[in-house]
Amino acid sequence: MAATPQPPWNDALVGPYTILVFVPHATAAVRFFDDVFRLLLARGHRVVLAFDKARDADPDAFLAEFLASGRVEWLETERFPLDERLQLVRRLRRSADFVRFLGPDFAQSPWLIERSRTRAPRYLRWLLRLPLLRSPGALRGMYRAYGAMETALPPSRDVDALLDGVRPDVVLVCPNLMPGSEQTAYVGNARAKGIPVAVSVPSWDNLLTKQQIRPLPDRVLVWNELQREEAVRMHDIPAESVVVTGAQCFDRWFGWVAGSRAEFCNRVGLDPDRPFLLYTCGSLARNEDEAAFVRTWATAIRGS
Repeated sequence: MAATPQPPWNDALVGPYTILVFVPHATAAVRFFDDVFRLLLARGHRVVLAFDKARDADPDAFLAEFLASGRVEWLETERFPLDERLQLVRRLRRSADFVRFLGPDFAQSPWLIERSRTRAPRYLRWLLRLPLLRSPGALRGMYRAYGAMETALPPSRDVDALLDGVRPDVVLVCPNLMPGSEQTAYVGNARAKGIPVAVSVPSWDNLLTKQQIRPLPDRVLVWNELQREEAVRMHDIPAESVVVTGAQCFDRWFGWVAGSRAEFCNRVGLDPDRPFLLYTCGSLARNEDEAAFVRTWATAIRGS
């Protein structure tokens, strides 16, 4: 592993630099980083997005505003899972994540345990029925063993080829941290080449409910002090490597000005003189039909 390089963010990215951003898909790029991209472009930087095209019907449509600048481009990583190294990483991580979620920190989180169990190899699910292997000491030993096996793997050839082609000054990984995800493995390739690399935590619960960040990047970007503490305590990130940036995906709201109730009601076809309830849809649970729930809820409200 190369020595930790002097990261250019110490100079507030005065560049211009080429910044390679790994994101799960184009919609995530816009959702999490649109204002960040605008700022980077305003400062003259070049941004290269790497994501799985298969997850987006039309990436060019999502990214039209940024592609028009001439300093944003995107590349596909759809073929990366065919890389033998990343296939092995995925298998090892599915095993390691199941072992981790069986530990005492998640004893009160049966849904997280079950989610990781369904992704784990069948042999491991069978082995971990044995009480002896479910002791805290045994679980810690197994987790370290899986980590050591991953560390011993050679770098991904596909990721190396992408890095050699783009020649970024900085790599930013905004990973899908679901159990078994191999996306943070890109960190190791970048660090091995001496490229400064940061992981941006994309959501409020990712450090608590998803996989552990590994290998260690040069910086981990979090929303707030609570996430800083979670990064240090649950992910063994050195405190000096954690940077609180705020929730950049919500930056747009600082410039938002609310309209009047009458304006809103007129726009959506409501009577401003009558009360109304607003239900903001989200994700109730895995495989839950939220539309059916909303219909049931609305019927109950109307009948109350």
